Formats: sequence, structure tokens, C-alpha cells
Amino acid sequence: MRKRFLLGAGVAIAMAFSWASAQAQLFVMPSGPGALYFGIEGGWTSLDDAKGRTGGFSFTQKFNDGFNVGARAGYEWGPLRFEEEFNFGVNKVTSLCGGGACVTLDPGQRNRYAIMTNVIYDFTLGWPVTPHIGAGIGAVNLHDSMSTRPPNAFTVSSSNDWVFGYQGIAGIRYNINPALAFDLDYRYLATEDPTFRFAPNIGGAADPRPQGVPGVLRLG
Repeated sequence: MRKRFLLGAGVAIAMAFSWASAQAQLFVMPSGPGALYFGIEGGWTSLDDAKGRTGGFSFTQKFNDGFNVGARAGYEWGPLRFEEEFNFGVNKVTSLCGGGACVTLDPGQRNRYAIMTNVIYDFTLGWPVTPHIGAGIGAVNLHDSMSTRPPNAFTVSSSNDWVFGYQGIAGIRYNINPALAFDLDYRYLATEDPTFRFAPNIGGAADPRPQGVPGVLRLG
């Protein structure tokens, strides 16, 4: 499964130790000394429905929109930025559907811990805002926690998996002053298929697994 996380309407404040003035050119080659920067970020996160399977049983997880927060630090060299980013995101799992039926969750929750290495290019056009594009790769820890609602409440799953992640970045930057900038980004993060395990205490009529199916959820 390539899980998609949207860091849309995300904002970041970046503080630089020094800042070079913009030049009205579409493509600028790096020159001179660069600048270290760090910043914080936060925004809205959307997560696609996740299709999964365990044995021969297929199901779909449905998610609500959530939020993300994070921090990043990097080195700006001319129009290029090289940065390390940590981002935490949360989306609620509202239901688990399969076999023509849906189980309403309490709700469940999908947490994401992403450690990414990004390269970003700023187009210095001499505008009040500077557009940029970029890409990143890294490691993402996904944690699923799902329980059903009372009175017949039970834990469906609570496990995590480390997977490879990659993202595309597009946005604009506004330089508030020579040492402070404001970014508005759209970051589209996808991952490899994670594997989660059913809780060992699932059983009885509420168990969504067919009899004899091992307790492993493979999403993809």
C-alpha cells in the first residue's frame, strides 16, 4: 500500500542565521556561502482509505482528516535547500469494512512518525513570494490502534511498522525579514505497504477474521 498523507495548507516558520537577497531569475546557480536554518511546521493532513487483507479476507479502513506538526533544519545554498525533517501526523480511523459489513470503531487512530531528507529548489523571480518545488525520501513509522465501541468493545489492532517513505513538495515562501520566512506547502507523502498485527485477544462473534486466519493485517 502506498499510503498517502497530504500536508496541505501546512505552514512553517523558518529562522535563518543569514539570508541572501532574491534575484529576478528563473534558474540560479548556487554561489557564495550558504545559511543554516531551522523551523517548525504544522497543518492539515488527509489520508486515503486503506485497503488491506488478512489471509483471504479483504477489508477497508476509512479515515477522517487530521493534523500534523513537525520541525526541520537545513542548509540553504543559493536557490537550493537541503533539510532534515521530522513530522508527526494523526488521522482517526472511523470504521473497518469487509465482507459486506462495517464495524464502527471507537474511533481508531493512525499515527505517523516520518523522518525525511528533502531537497528543495526556490525559483527566485523577484516576486513578493518565492515558489518552490522539492522531493524527499526517508523512514516512516506507522502505528495503527483500533478498538470497537461499547457495549461489545474489544481491541482490533495496536501495532506499528517501519516502512520506506517518499514525498513531493510544492509551495511558496514569503521572506518576512532577512532572517525570518513563512512557507505555505503542499507535501504529498507515500509509503510502502505496512503490515500490522491483530490484537491477540480478538475472538468470538465480533472477530472480523474468518476462522483459522492468522492475525496479520497486510495493507495494500
